Amino acid sequence: MKVSAFHGPHLRQSASATRHAPIVTLKQGSLVLLVGLFIGALINEFVLKAPVEGTRVGRIVPEFSAPPLMTNVRGLSSRDLKGTVSIVNIFASWCGDCRAEHPLIMRIAARGYVAVHGLNYKDEPDAAVRWLRTLGNPYVRAGADRNGEVAAMLGVRDPPETLLIGPFGRIIYRHRGPLTRQAFRDSILPLLQSLLEIDEGDY
Repeated sequence: MKVSAFHGPHLRQSASATRHAPIVTLKQGSLVLLVGLFIGALINEFVLKAPVEGTRVGRIVPEFSAPPLMTNVRGLSSRDLKGTVSIVNIFASWCGDCRAEHPLIMRIAARGYVAVHGLNYKDEPDAAVRWLRTLGNPYVRAGADRNGEVAAMLGVRDPPETLLIGPFGRIIYRHRGPLTRQAFRDSILPLLQSLLEIDEGDY
């Protein structure tokens, strides 16, 4: 009886405390909810809203397939832009700024660190082929975009434009207008260095 008298009240009190104590208090629940909402807002701001409208930066390259521009160079499709870091240069033979940036595109391609592809924009095939044969062809793949449909999917309005594509097929960076050596070193090269082992002196 003494044992029962000693343990009985203790056991009854513990059971009562366990039965009535909430697992999470109202105050704690409110705090968890607020933290969750805050984190959700951050994700929405920096992830879901990261791509700027019209630029396609931060988005996966849409599915496309551009036929070969030249008989000895393969065409370009969205499948070719996955699994490796690459550069897509949108150009045209009638574009004066494209001619101005072409030596730099040739130089980047010659280094061999990153695959450089071309998308020929609203051009006559014969004129584009002559242009590349005269100035040199830096492209691993070159697709013909006669109607500008592929460029429009990529958010391109006028050449030249240069896109940096990540290994998962996502547009990491875009440069509108003629690419200069300074612009390349300031914007594209640091991104390439973070993805690949590249010596700045090579450019």
